Amino acid sequence: MHKNSDAPKQRLWRRILLIMTLLGVFYAALTTAIREIAQPQLFHPNQDEDAHAALMMRSNTEFIEIPTAHGELSGFIRKAGDSPAPLLLYFGGNRDNAAHMIRYLADNRAATFRGWHLAMIDYPGYGLSTGRPSDASLKRMALAAYDALSSREDVTEIVVLGYSIGTGPANYVASKRGVSGLILMAPYAEGADLFNTVLDVFHGPLKLLVSYSMSSVTFAEDIAVRPLIFATEQDELVPYASAVRLSKAYPAGCEFVT
Repeated sequence: MHKNSDAPKQRLWRRILLIMTLLGVFYAALTTAIREIAQPQLFHPNQDEDAHAALMMRSNTEFIEIPTAHGELSGFIRKAGDSPAPLLLYFGGNRDNAAHMIRYLADNRAATFRGWHLAMIDYPGYGLSTGRPSDASLKRMALAAYDALSSREDVTEIVVLGYSIGTGPANYVASKRGVSGLILMAPYAEGADLFNTVLDVFHGPLKLLVSYSMSSVTFAEDIAVRPLIFATEQDELVPYASAVRLSKAYPAGCEFVT
């Protein structure tokens, strides 16, 4: 009689266990699918061999290698001269690489950066940097780049400039280090906003499926400087509303330019 009364309960628990297992498998498969489908839409690792070769021939440009526990990072610094000077550290968009951008800015925007060193370190997987771009690897890369450049005797201070995807790492660095200034072009409040431009479903609990969280709106709470922000309503990757939401999170406020 006791065995018969326990049998329905055992069957019920087996069914519950089976359902939980199937849900776990579905969640894992969905997370993997999102990572494989959506994330490549965000990152486009590349290298410009011609620009790299050209910069290696210039006396005022230095190739930088930064060894880390997670691999080798590399990039370029275009020096303002032989004397110590402030440095602008650039975190680029999802199609930027250090060689191309440093050559482009040095050749076409030299007057803008007169008196400043200009540096960019490639994200993991970009240029000659090893690894793969991800939320964690970009955060590690950003701090490693800042620390390596701030320790140079020819650098007096660092202002961080982030563009598009690069505004996440730029905000992260500014929340962890004493940057002298922060400039953001097409910034986003959190990574889910970028995923939603690809597939608009990542709201509420579904945000947990986003592998590139990069919560700039959270980093902003620990940023002491007052950033300068540029945003446009025509941006195809970063929603304008996301930039506006981020702009309201800085304790010192910000200057917002549409």
